[in-house]
Amino acid sequence: MLSEENSNVVVETSSQGSGNGWYMENVNAIPPRAKELLEKYSKIPSDQGTESSVPSAAHASLAADFHAWMVLLTLNIQRDKAFTIWNYACIGQLRFLTPNLPKVPVYTQVLEKLRDGATLLDAGCCFGQEIRYLVEAGIPSSQLYGFDLEMGFIDLGFELFRDRTSLQAHFFDGDLLASPSTLARGNLDLLHEQADIIFASSLLHVWDLDDMMAAAKQLVSFTKPKLGSTIIGRQMGTSGEARTLHMPTKKGSNYRHNLESMSRFWVQVGEETSTEWRFEGGLSEGEQMIKANMNHAWSEPNMCMLWFMVSRK
Repeated sequence: MLSEENSNVVVETSSQGSGNGWYMENVNAIPPRAKELLEKYSKIPSDQGTESSVPSAAHASLAADFHAWMVLLTLNIQRDKAFTIWNYACIGQLRFLTPNLPKVPVYTQVLEKLRDGATLLDAGCCFGQEIRYLVEAGIPSSQLYGFDLEMGFIDLGFELFRDRTSLQAHFFDGDLLASPSTLARGNLDLLHEQADIIFASSLLHVWDLDDMMAAAKQLVSFTKPKLGSTIIGRQMGTSGEARTLHMPTKKGSNYRHNLESMSRFWVQVGEETSTEWRFEGGLSEGEQMIKANMNHAWSEPNMCMLWFMVSRK
């Protein structure tokens, strides 16, 4: 259904009945970077009915609204499919297609390394939007890797981005916390020592401290054992006290870091993997993701986004 509300195109979507409050019933806007990626990379909407073929300004406006509606409709259809696989907040709130790597202050350094031939692994890649964003930025897709717990997300990415036969990136699926060589592990063991750079966006913060440590150690095993190998993360954090919080996650809780605790965390990761890492990071307050989640029981006034980069010494 197409309706007009505050001069925005609105797509009315079906309710998924999620008890965690992470499904937005009506969406009337797409984040600019996500919209740009869909239009430039995926060519959504199609070239049919472009403004060049419209005979009047009124028809041009109608065509523009129709194109915006088509983008929203396409995105919501894929969102609903993904939400039935796993009801992550980023999916229910339609944030999953916004590339987060460009939000990290070291993004320019990442691009420089990739243009020199470095490999990048998107850990917990979901639809693979970070990979497509890098391809659109001119990075050869053969240098890019991604993995997720659910192959269904990766397949939905191919559907949405329309590049199953053209994209040369390497995708893997499996449980990062599963023991090596087990069925649940999938084919993740093939990633051993493959990545110059790992990007983990909204990944580590889904676990409690013990599982987070286990996951981080696995990420270390995916990096090349050389000076300068890098792991970059971006996740929910706090400017206050680091602590365990009750959350609607699989184990019912997760650990929310501040900068100091995250720095100590990577010292411990190094000790337990016989590696050493140089840490840098920062906090970002007032982002839309934080604003959208301030009414939950697990929110707190100091909640913010935390980014970090650790480089192998």
